[in-house]
Amino acid sequence: MYNLLIVDDEPLILEGLYKMVVRQFQGKFIVYQADSAEKALNIFRNSRIDLLMTDICMPETDGLRMAEIVEREWPDCLTIFLTGHSEFEYARRAVRKRVVAYVLKLDGDQALCAAIEKAYERLEREYDEKSSLLHMTESWKEAVPLLKQECLRYMVLPSGWDRDAVNKLKHKMKAADVGFDLDKSFLMALICLNPETDTDISARVQSIVTENLKGAFEISMASVLKHAILLLAQAEDNRPVRLKGFLEIANSMCERLDIQAPQIYLYEEEIPLQRLGAAFSVLGWKRFELEGGGSVLLCGGRTVLSNYTWRQEGPVMGAFQVEKISDSLVYGKLADFRAALQELREKMDGDDPARDVTVYVTLASLLMQAVLNYLPREKGFLSHMEIGKIANYAEHRNFHEACCYLEGIAERYFAGREAVHSDTDHYIVAKVKAYVPQHLGEDLSVARLGEAAGLHPSYLSRIYKKVTGQSLVSYITEQRLAIARELLCDPTVRMQTIAERSGLATASYFTHFFKKHMGLTPQEYRSRVTGAGDTDHEREGNEND
Repeated sequence: MYNLLIVDDEPLILEGLYKMVVRQFQGKFIVYQADSAEKALNIFRNSRIDLLMTDICMPETDGLRMAEIVEREWPDCLTIFLTGHSEFEYARRAVRKRVVAYVLKLDGDQALCAAIEKAYERLEREYDEKSSLLHMTESWKEAVPLLKQECLRYMVLPSGWDRDAVNKLKHKMKAADVGFDLDKSFLMALICLNPETDTDISARVQSIVTENLKGAFEISMASVLKHAILLLAQAEDNRPVRLKGFLEIANSMCERLDIQAPQIYLYEEEIPLQRLGAAFSVLGWKRFELEGGGSVLLCGGRTVLSNYTWRQEGPVMGAFQVEKISDSLVYGKLADFRAALQELREKMDGDDPARDVTVYVTLASLLMQAVLNYLPREKGFLSHMEIGKIANYAEHRNFHEACCYLEGIAERYFAGREAVHSDTDHYIVAKVKAYVPQHLGEDLSVARLGEAAGLHPSYLSRIYKKVTGQSLVSYITEQRLAIARELLCDPTVRMQTIAERSGLATASYFTHFFKKHMGLTPQEYRSRVTGAGDTDHEREGNEND
């Protein structure tokens, strides 16, 4: 969404434009409003404004002068000028590259909506262009390693490769600037560093390997395990022994630069996409069997190196599955937690008690960490009795019963997380309801309320509607009408005073607003509740208004 600022010194016109734009462009713009150039420039100083829609003819600083300031100070902002016949040609002569349109006020909402839509399309086009340029910026370069890490981790997850999964991978590869051909086979290596290796040395090792393979292989590397870097490679000559030679040169360069050479485990054959997960598991096992002292070792499923038998499905709870469960707890995703737990249950056959205990203890530990980190202390979530039962697998008859128990604890945890959100939402709504009556005579746009609450306007609106079932605009209207009705009961209070105290600026605009919502004019309402017509004093006040 973009931010649009409407500027007009006529309150009635300003309010009408505001409501029309909010109604017609909901989901595209957050709308701000100001009744003077000074207030508009203050909004610019505190918020990013993408589109300025301003009247030209205003006292003190007119719209053209304000647009000059905006173009100089905030050059990305677009402008739409609202003009009358008298200044139309004058405005057209003041051509500026960031001006989208000049709209005659008498042309109506249709012409104005067309101009705003034109501005929206231009903003979309410019942001797309900026996004493509982002590939060349330092911020993009900093993001690429994280994107590559996510991409490579997805490639070696032990899961099926249906059409949706392949399309998702292609999207990740494009984002990470990974240029592999998924129809061709891969070579895979696991580059294992000394546990004492710091981040700087790890980056230098990756740089050395990259430099040595440049031109010979299409490669991508990422740290997917602690102290281990995954390398995937492709080439026309895709022989593992060829890659082995290049990696040995890289290790020699590390030694020359006084960097401890990593231990590299290279899978002994080409691997199609569908078997990357299995090959990754094999390399993980081999690093526990073999210590080569900084060499490059060819190993794989066909190479018989020992009598050990490893579970073909890989670790019962590998790093990826632990992270999946941990993320579900951190982000409060009950459905994701249940899915991961069900996946674990299906893997467990009940024939290995040690494995059952290991999985249970891991799950219990993750759940306890989440309770301690993401539920407030005031909740008093766990008793000492529950802590003892959670920590002791022997308290349960079997793995299935233990998982059911943890799932029950998890559901209470997720309910607690939801309660925290709900409490916070109600607190925010209460804060807004306390603020509005005290500031009825001031700017009460959704943008201003967002600033007061410290939240994005659209998010604040969403919370308010979710909690109360009523829009913020409707609530503010109710409050304006409430104070207006109260003041109208006193026949000595002038209409202009009521207008100002209810935040409607002028008596004429107040009359229009009141009749629209109440079905009768303020004078008619006053006569009805007081049982008398306007006093001479009141009539005189109205005439002056």
